[in-house]
Amino acid sequence: MTHKRSRRSGAVRTPRQPTWQPVAAVEMLTAVVAEQLAHTRAQLALMEQARPTRPDARILDDHTISETLRVYQQMAEDYRDLFAEQGRRSQAETTPGTPTRQAIDAYAELVDTHLAALDDMLALTRQIQGHTIEKTMTKNDLELGIEAILGPGYLLKPGPN
Repeated sequence: MTHKRSRRSGAVRTPRQPTWQPVAAVEMLTAVVAEQLAHTRAQLALMEQARPTRPDARILDDHTISETLRVYQQMAEDYRDLFAEQGRRSQAETTPGTPTRQAIDAYAELVDTHLAALDDMLALTRQIQGHTIEKTMTKNDLELGIEAILGPGYLLKPGPN
């Protein structure tokens, strides 16, 4: 694990060792992942409205994009480092074919599904990143007109203002 600096004090923080949950907590963990997956899918549906290739694309600001990237990158990191590891540890403690193991396998599959949704969210947000309000405001009328007719991204690099 890497050491991170605190945003407020700038001091180096040593990562804490996670508190791993017992196998009996699989139902609770599955419920948490299912709820977070539903939230991520809802946010992804909202973010789809800003996909640059849509003719009616919404335009977001740089701050919204940077915060979305920050939050979902941290969530993806947590899912890879903590939630997936919790599943692997629980699988190692149980016998294949038992109802408990089947519940743990379902949990691990749900974690993988959520990781895929998080990756989709991050990829879409990075695509939108080049089409924010601030980026649009730096374009001249000719560039905006060409993009309106031929679609966003047609101009590979901005011309002179």
